[in-house]
Amino acid sequence: MRSRILRGFFVVTGAMFLVACTSIPITSLYKLYKLDPFDIDPQEFRLIIRAHEAISVRKGNVTMGLGFKAHDDSLVIDDTYIVDIERNGSLPAEVLDDKGPNEAFTLLKLSEADARQLTETQRLLKPYIEKDDSGDGSFAININNVCLTKALPEGKSLLTVYMQSDVEDGFFVFLNNLDMRKKRKDIDGSIDDIPVCADLDA
Repeated sequence: MRSRILRGFFVVTGAMFLVACTSIPITSLYKLYKLDPFDIDPQEFRLIIRAHEAISVRKGNVTMGLGFKAHDDSLVIDDTYIVDIERNGSLPAEVLDDKGPNEAFTLLKLSEADARQLTETQRLLKPYIEKDDSGDGSFAININNVCLTKALPEGKSLLTVYMQSDVEDGFFVFLNNLDMRKKRKDIDGSIDDIPVCADLDA
């Protein structure tokens, strides 16, 4: 049995918010605990972000981080992959069924260049994954620098992230109903700190 070098290292980070473990469903924590880099098909990896329609997710806003350091320092990986907007993809029915009023979905996939890079990284990691206790790894989904097309309404502003490591397993809820307004306040920020898209385009 190959060792799971990245077990327990899955997090979501970013300048937009910080994530509490309570926002990650128990079933998802179990999936993430079992997941290792070889469970991710670079061509089939997808994310879906469900949030208020005023929140615009653009190219470069979402990245995937993958790190590994062998105990003997023979291999050090610190990769960042762009999870790009997929314009023509279809959303699964089970995700669409969760859509609330004034919510929108953004479907994302790895860029072609980064999918190739992840394949190469998996090749480099293979001999280490086949060993026991060969190193320490990390994985992160980063969401940064989104913008607003209009003002967000008062009250909770919830964000959910769905993840698919391959088509066979399908999507699962990676991050569930994170209150962005509360999280911004918890880190001494404000939802008003999110820039207006028109200002960025000027």
